[in-house]
Amino acid sequence: MDEYRWALLIVYDGWDERRQRRQMQQQLSALERTAFLDGYYKAFGLCAGPCRLCAECDLTRRCRHPELSRPSMESCGIDVYATCRNAGVSLEVVACPADQPRYVNLLLIE
Repeated sequence: MDEYRWALLIVYDGWDERRQRRQMQQQLSALERTAFLDGYYKAFGLCAGPCRLCAECDLTRRCRHPELSRPSMESCGIDVYATCRNAGVSLEVVACPADQPRYVNLLLIE
């Protein structure tokens, strides 16, 4: 994390369908690519939660979407709730299925 000077939090409210989660990953990948092409070669995107690009992940084969798949913040040891709180973003635990989820992606830029 010491390699990065800036962090962009991208917040999505109420997006919970598989198609919408895939769009979130595609948007993050596009932002990461734009930063890379602008000279920020260490740009690194981290998604909210597990990958949703495929209905099922075939762990016996290579990823079918390596250009879009990104690790989650949680898998990299980032405390997402604390990160959001420090940035002034409200993030609450979803306690029941009726609650609206809030997803947060992170783009790190050196």
